[in-house]
Amino acid sequence: MLEVGVGFVLPVCFVITINLVTTKYIAMITISIHGTDKKDAEQCIAIIAKAAVLSDFQVQSLFFPSSDRVWGAVKIDKSRILSKDVGMSDIAVVLETRLNIKHLSQGFKDNSIVIFNSPEKLSFPWLKKRRIKVYALDATAIS
Repeated sequence: MLEVGVGFVLPVCFVITINLVTTKYIAMITISIHGTDKKDAEQCIAIIAKAAVLSDFQVQSLFFPSSDRVWGAVKIDKSRILSKDVGMSDIAVVLETRLNIKHLSQGFKDNSIVIFNSPEKLSFPWLKKRRIKVYALDATAIS
């Protein structure tokens, strides 16, 4: 089992945080976190939510553990968030590449961003067809 830990979570959260601080989104954005380790997913969600609050955004954090995987979401908007519906993700962070990506991709918006914990950029034709931008961050090398 690949242990992700702080080595991956913090750099990804840092990148997303920089985007929050430097960009003033017009519409609500949803950032989803997918993995198998509850602690890593919760930590990532907490860091992103805190960064958004400190940047004067309204935030709603949601966490959904199950037996084989965990996922959560952070909804961020300039105005008050009333709905608890997660909807589709603008940004997705996949902590472990062994997760069923085809299943996860149903929750991604067209033109969204997906960040994988991987030493090399992964290519998925169905993501490319939907113009989803795929990035990789090598957590093993960082941690």
